[in-house]
Amino acid sequence: MSLFVIGLMTMFIITVPYFSILLIITLIMGLADGCFVSVMGPIAFDLVGQKGAAQAIGCILGLCSIPLTVGPPVAGWMYDKYKSYTGAFLIAGLPPMIFGILLTTTRCVRKRNMEMDIEDKDPNEPKLLDPMPESYRKEDPEEVC
Repeated sequence: MSLFVIGLMTMFIITVPYFSILLIITLIMGLADGCFVSVMGPIAFDLVGQKGAAQAIGCILGLCSIPLTVGPPVAGWMYDKYKSYTGAFLIAGLPPMIFGILLTTTRCVRKRNMEMDIEDKDPNEPKLLDPMPESYRKEDPEEVC
């Protein structure tokens, strides 16, 4: 939701008639950006697990750096050509909105996959709970002490 709001507020910047409204829009963008950054870690952890979370966060930040680096020169080029920043702000608002919607669908896909996994299991199969993760097990019982 926060990515969608960031994209929407980016597009609203072109319609601002007063500075006070611009302040409100930038406050909303800052709040949405803070929400996105604060949940980026838990989302990465949830999607790829503990072992891949650090790499997933690095990948997200690396992918975010591309439009942040390319965007300003492209916006300047568009202004030179069309004498308006309107197109640049509209184009800059689209990717966060699109990816915000796509991220929302991952929850639905994951929920459906979990439901399919439950349906595939044999109902007569006994359910065993293992309280100790595989990484904590030792081969030799004496090494535990």
